[in-house]
Amino acid sequence: MKYVARDLGASAENSSGGGGRGLARELLTLALLTVCVLSLLYFLAGLVTDFAVSRISPAREAALFEGHFVDEFAEEVPEAYAQQWRKAEAILAKVQQATGVPPLHYQLGYQSSTQPNAFALPGGHIILTQGLLDALDAEIALAFVLAHELGHFAGRDHLQRLGRQLGFGAGLMLLTGFQSNALFDSVSNFLALNYSREEERAADRFALQVLDQVYGSRDGAERLFEILEQEEQLPGWAYMFQTHPDTAERIREIHEVREE
Repeated sequence: MKYVARDLGASAENSSGGGGRGLARELLTLALLTVCVLSLLYFLAGLVTDFAVSRISPAREAALFEGHFVDEFAEEVPEAYAQQWRKAEAILAKVQQATGVPPLHYQLGYQSSTQPNAFALPGGHIILTQGLLDALDAEIALAFVLAHELGHFAGRDHLQRLGRQLGFGAGLMLLTGFQSNALFDSVSNFLALNYSREEERAADRFALQVLDQVYGSRDGAERLFEILEQEEQLPGWAYMFQTHPDTAERIREIHEVREE
């Protein structure tokens, strides 16, 4: 007897879960579930990190991190920048005496990047780029940048960011078995965007308070932001994907605080 296949019509699509539409629904459900799991994991890592950081004193931080990380970022200061470097160290010595600055052994590290930038590392290290030294001549402008980084130390931002990254990475490793993944790294960075903007705003306010106390003036504090604003090409909506607030907004806030 010869077998003849029957045309099942619409029932074939129903029995297969809806064909392409069914597969699309399943993929969408899986994507939403993945986002929910990753968001929950990042939130839990943040809770654990905040609890741990609140119990790490500046002395303990110095003992844990002093001498670490900085070798991966810092380079030898070129002779051509020796004078500017001594000036930066003298300014740091001034601003670190302000009220609210944690008692750490602060040290500067040089990086040859031409992009104007500065960032804080656990243990009291502040990295300054060649581009920053080239961009800022006035003492008050560099003092604001250094005081801003001290604001990150005051807020324990560097420790919280490190803890979140480590906690999120450890959780992903337990869930997936992989130590690192570019997609997961991107998700982690995106989840941290708003938190980082809040850090930056708080560090700006801290820096202005330091300038008031040490120099009695804020005139010129916005100089770096003015330089960055001239170089930026991003449209306004693109700042939702940036870790720092809108540069024009930061300049505006400095002016507004000055007028109060």
